Amino acid sequence: FRAAAKGRAKTSPGALTGEGEVVLPASPHEVWHRLVDAHELAAIVPGCQDLKQDGPDRYNARVLIGVAGIRGTYDARIEMHDRHK
Repeated sequence: FRAAAKGRAKTSPGALTGEGEVVLPASPHEVWHRLVDAHELAAIVPGCQDLKQDGPDRYNARVLIGVAGIRGTYDARIEMHDRHK
C-alpha cells in the first residue's frame, strides 16, 4: 500500500512543512487500521515521540527531526483528508 502526504494545512510564514511518501508492505485494510489508531500511527511516524488524538481524523504529535548535525523537536499536526472507506 502506498500513501502520500503533502503539506495541505495553512501555515504561517517561516513554518516548517513537509511532505513525503511511505510504502507499507500490508493490505489496505491493515494500513487503514494503523492510520486510525493513535498508538499504531505513532509507531510509523518518523521521529514521533508522542502522539495524541485531537478530534476526528486529527492528531497532535511531538517529533524529532534532524538533517545532518542539526536536530530539533517540533510540534506537528496530522490530519486525514479525502477519506474513502
